[in-house]
Amino acid sequence: MILTIHMLVGSLMVIWLKNKPAAIVLAFLSHYLLDLLPHVEYPIQEPAKKFWKTTLSDYIKVFLDFCLGLFLIFIFANQPVAYVCALVAIIPDILTILSRLFSNLKSPDAPKPLVILKNFLDIHDNFHLKRVHFLKYKKISNFWRILTQLAVFIISLKLLL
Repeated sequence: MILTIHMLVGSLMVIWLKNKPAAIVLAFLSHYLLDLLPHVEYPIQEPAKKFWKTTLSDYIKVFLDFCLGLFLIFIFANQPVAYVCALVAIIPDILTILSRLFSNLKSPDAPKPLVILKNFLDIHDNFHLKRVHFLKYKKISNFWRILTQLAVFIISLKLLL
């Protein structure tokens, strides 16, 4: 799913629940639930595998997607905890980006805390990208992948109104 959708659904949690800690936890879990659905994603490669110049355009798309999410929350759910829930809802993708940035930390002379961090990020990536995104590897047309995201987007906006 794109960030905007994760952020909208995350911000919905605080509207559905009056218990703010529970809303924050559910916003985090909503990321994994949404990623179980068929969807399309940005084709971001590891910076080491592409030139930074072309990777930069990928990150600009993600940044604009993030800004759109913030803008929609500002319009439909403008309260501080809604922003917190939106940010918590994209933590799994932030961890994936960090994993890509730390992909070269396998050398034996790397500082131990960074190696521990890299191991955690690898475990998370295995869960998030291989177990949760299992439909990514199934033959499902882009039509259905986009339609799923569009449906979640429209339902989220309707529920925020």
